[in-house]
Amino acid sequence: MSSTAVPAAAQDGIDGVQPAPGPTGPHEGTPRLDQDALSQQYANAGKRLFMFDYDGTLTPIVEDPAAAVPTETVLTTIRRLAADPRNTVWIISGRDQNFLDRYMGGIAELGLSAEHGSFLREPRSSTWLNLADNEDMSWQEEVMRVFEEWTKKTQGGFFLLGS
Repeated sequence: MSSTAVPAAAQDGIDGVQPAPGPTGPHEGTPRLDQDALSQQYANAGKRLFMFDYDGTLTPIVEDPAAAVPTETVLTTIRRLAADPRNTVWIISGRDQNFLDRYMGGIAELGLSAEHGSFLREPRSSTWLNLADNEDMSWQEEVMRVFEEWTKKTQGGFFLLGS
């Protein structure tokens, strides 16, 4: 891979980002990145860390969560970034391990964080680590009781319990 291939992949991703619409048009709060400076810093960096949220960043927010599937362009960009040995690339998500494995697990160099950081799959590994395995989770019983009580009182309310 040439030294310009990854910046081109990153540029493709940057070009695809649209400003979030605000009440009176595009949000102006975050200034546009200086793409020349970014490309120069990228080229000069010895190590780079990329951390991407899944929903709303790599895929659009959709009504049916199962329909939030990355496009081939997104997958190609992530593969190219992760293939560069100077890059460390992680996908961080509230999704479960099976979902992330299905759509992102084929990229061996990619690190995955599922269920809001409760589970990690290191790059070049197929094993998921449960970070809550050795934690005292007895507090969940009381929290569940409160959630259930308020869910009954809230029209249309529900909650999801992860792994």
